[in-house]
Amino acid sequence: QGEVKLTGTIIDSLDKEQKLQIIFNFEPINFHSRFTKDTNFTIILEEPELETITNTANNITLGQKINLKTKLKNSSLVNFNNVKLNFVYPEEFNYLSAKPEPFEDNNEWIMMEVPAQSESSELKIEGSFPTTLTFQTEDDRYKEFTIQIQLLGKDDQYYTVKEDKVSLQIIDQTLNTY
Repeated sequence: QGEVKLTGTIIDSLDKEQKLQIIFNFEPINFHSRFTKDTNFTIILEEPELETITNTANNITLGQKINLKTKLKNSSLVNFNNVKLNFVYPEEFNYLSAKPEPFEDNNEWIMMEVPAQSESSELKIEGSFPTTLTFQTEDDRYKEFTIQIQLLGKDDQYYTVKEDKVSLQIIDQTLNTY
């Protein structure tokens, strides 16, 4: 009589139910017959304990350089590899530069290793909104950045497992009088 423990990580869309089948084949040392036992069960995937920590100004003016400083925090007991951060910028945002350089286009970065209970190094994105931008309503002054945390799953496909949002408000430039 023995016990077998299987552990692992399944990465897929969170809205999918996973059906697992485990098949054990064994042959006792002193008995020349093969035995098989199988079992099936269903699991629901949980959101990993990953989050982004982003610092930026709450209010900016048109043409002002914006610095988005982002770190990835892993609060779980699982090490993650090849974590992709995908930034979805507001339509009018002008990307200027980033450190480190993006993996693809101007909005994707790969974090090769994010150990359990740690934070990644800082990712810094610089950009601005054009001085010619106009607003129809006060709500148009609020701009939202979406940061998607994606994990590499089956068939080398990335799955979005979490989205964080950062918003800022574009204010009128104040006039200083002396």
